[in-house]
Amino acid sequence: MPRFHSLLLFLFVLSAAHPAFCQWDRTVVISPDSFYNAWPQIVVDDSFHLHVFCARGLNGISGFPSSLFHLKFDSWGNLLSGPTELLPGNHYVDYSPGVLLDRNGVIHLLWSRSSDWPVPPQVIYARLNTNGEFLTPPTVTNTTGCVQKGMNLVQNINGDVWAVGESQMAAFHENGEMFVPFQPIFPPESNSQAMSACASVSPDGHIYAAVRYFSPGDTQCIAVTRLDTSVREATIILPGTSPTDPVDMGVAAFFIDTTGTWHSKLGRDYWGLFYQRNLPDGSMTDTLSIDPYGTAGTYFELVGGDTLVTLSDHIGPPFRCGIKLDGTWAYRPIEMAVPDWFLLGELYHFAWKEGSYWILGLRFRPNDAHSIAMIHVPGPNEPPNAVDDRTPRSEICTFILSPNPTTGPLFIHGPLEHVQEVAVFNILGQRVWLVEPQPGSAPFILPNLSTLPAGPYFVNVRTANETFVQKIILQR
Repeated sequence: MPRFHSLLLFLFVLSAAHPAFCQWDRTVVISPDSFYNAWPQIVVDDSFHLHVFCARGLNGISGFPSSLFHLKFDSWGNLLSGPTELLPGNHYVDYSPGVLLDRNGVIHLLWSRSSDWPVPPQVIYARLNTNGEFLTPPTVTNTTGCVQKGMNLVQNINGDVWAVGESQMAAFHENGEMFVPFQPIFPPESNSQAMSACASVSPDGHIYAAVRYFSPGDTQCIAVTRLDTSVREATIILPGTSPTDPVDMGVAAFFIDTTGTWHSKLGRDYWGLFYQRNLPDGSMTDTLSIDPYGTAGTYFELVGGDTLVTLSDHIGPPFRCGIKLDGTWAYRPIEMAVPDWFLLGELYHFAWKEGSYWILGLRFRPNDAHSIAMIHVPGPNEPPNAVDDRTPRSEICTFILSPNPTTGPLFIHGPLEHVQEVAVFNILGQRVWLVEPQPGSAPFILPNLSTLPAGPYFVNVRTANETFVQKIILQR
């Protein structure tokens, strides 16, 4: 059989052996029309329905004016309802919202709106049910400026919802009543000007925020401060060195675990994108370099109770990585090489629920609008898809290979007790390695691949029920 036909047959067998083959590289366009879309945010309810909120241009592909819309999908991206404009008006721009699904299944939504003079900028807070209907009339508050980079919403143990965004903060009871009006995170008399902030809840129920701000010396710093107190003292976790040394932080790149330890994803011009772990007194314990060329955009998402997954855009394709709460790698950055699709930097969002991933981005076409596209990695508890043949599997993406690309060493992370054999194939479908790992949960080290020619390879991890396949790149 000619080599080309052998290659096609091999790729067909790979895709048939595992329906999630290339799921991390596959996007599904979920925009129902050609409107301009921007800043999509997502939450997943208990029925595995996706609720996407995005600013959509009202004038074709021009993008302006824009308004916030709600779209509802099943877990596979099939449209169930919408798009529905949430609060029509004579405004100019609706910016990226903050969105939270609370413990009772209520959606909390907060976004900024800009209108033509003399109408002042506004912040709008609303509570919706999972049909996208307002539970109470939206609360509209005039402010001194718009929050363009999105709001971050968190809920404490009492059910109160706290919101931070750029320099502002506010708090609402679970029934929607505002009890902390919009105000600066740092009072004017502090001589510190907040630029961005993201919040998290400590084990004792208090609300803390990591804040990027200008210090009195005109240097940029990042500090952690408690919000639910009258005196907000800052504990610096990333000091500035000079006015020309900017630091950065994403909209929701701060997390407090059950021990009270602080986890942050930060950026610095000459360091790039990195992870930092601090004890509650502010002392630093661990750092990991994520991307020397990246910025500090995007979110942390707690996955499986012990891993912070983060996705980032950088020079080249977007990538994902996982960091354990002890400050070590769960898996190192892995590229998601998706053509004509990109993440939204500080504004983009993804969701995880019971082993399933939904990752939102935008797809561009020449002379066309921005279409919302989604990477979907199905998990074991999703309902079947009635539209196409993708089906949930219990072991999809259970196994992580790192580093990728590699110069030789390769680690397999995951439940090795289920693995029967690991095989490595070259691009022609020829098997070049076959090993049987010993049972256990520690990472398994493949034989050093440095003796093989550089190029792409496929690693097959076979269990009793199915075969997991991942492409790796061997470099020199």
